[in-house]
Amino acid sequence: MVTVLPIQASTRGPRPTRARARRAVLWSVALFVLGDLGGSMLVDRMPGDLRFPEASVFMSWAAAMPHGPDVLLLGSSRLLDVRPARIQAAAGEPSLAVLNASAAAGDATTFDYLLARFIAAGRTPRLCIVELNPEALARNNRLIGASLTRFFTWTDVARYGADLVRAGELNAMIGARLAPFYRYRAALLEWMTRAVVGQRARSAAPPPVADEERAVRADPDAEPVQAWLDRVYASWMVDYDVGGAAVDALWALLDRARRNDVTVVLVGMPAATIHRRLQTPAVERRFQAHVAAIAKAYDTTFIDFRDRLDDGLFRDRYHFTPAGARAFGEILGREVVAPRLQRAGGPESWRSY
Repeated sequence: MVTVLPIQASTRGPRPTRARARRAVLWSVALFVLGDLGGSMLVDRMPGDLRFPEASVFMSWAAAMPHGPDVLLLGSSRLLDVRPARIQAAAGEPSLAVLNASAAAGDATTFDYLLARFIAAGRTPRLCIVELNPEALARNNRLIGASLTRFFTWTDVARYGADLVRAGELNAMIGARLAPFYRYRAALLEWMTRAVVGQRARSAAPPPVADEERAVRADPDAEPVQAWLDRVYASWMVDYDVGGAAVDALWALLDRARRNDVTVVLVGMPAATIHRRLQTPAVERRFQAHVAAIAKAYDTTFIDFRDRLDDGLFRDRYHFTPAGARAFGEILGREVVAPRLQRAGGPESWRSY
């Protein structure tokens, strides 16, 4: 005879599978978001040279100068190849301390960041030559992506998010802010390595060329690259309007310079005819109106060199050949630096100002 024992029914019902899955997904998303938000805040606190190594190279150059820099150049890759020695010779003052702190894909956000670092380090220049072109003041600023990578924090992204989206940098912004452990993995690894084995000094070698301009510098005659540049610049000038992050940064730079007794000269960079033709009369009117407002507000000078050099001195639409870089360095020394140096009474008077 088989005895069947009664089985007591469980008083606890099974957990709903769907509710458990929902909670698991929500916890996973929360942990992912919180982890990456924390990571992006960590990135914001990294040593500056890990995100923007060129800046630390510039600072090492300045630290090696017995005084100065007397003259600081702030520009993009268009000014990068101009040699300080050429400016010194043309200005007739070999002892003048000239430092070219131009960075590929730099705009006014980069320039203001660098000037702030020089001032904070006690290396305030007496004269600051700043690159200024119509595209650099466009609300549709295609160079802002470099600043996002180099030094933008959450505060900057919140302020200039619309500019980044307008410039086509939405994916880069998401990667930099919401996937920081992947985007900055090399920099984070170096930071951790420093914490373990100690600080590693940065080389004082010339700063590297940014990835976005490497192809142009390596093979300037390649048709695909030139076609890409044509499309980018044409889109830059469509519905041209002055505004956005670069304009805010330019005014901030001028205000910073005035507070620290730094003379600023804005220079329109030379460019080939094909490039200047895209700057239509409408673009030029808006650009010149803003330049006039700047000059009135800050008593600064804009010198327009955009049509100064022959087309044969450019290796593409606006990057110099070696001869072009030499020619423009001499122009800066002779027409920008020398007159201001003479009015100051020489380098020593300038430095004691």
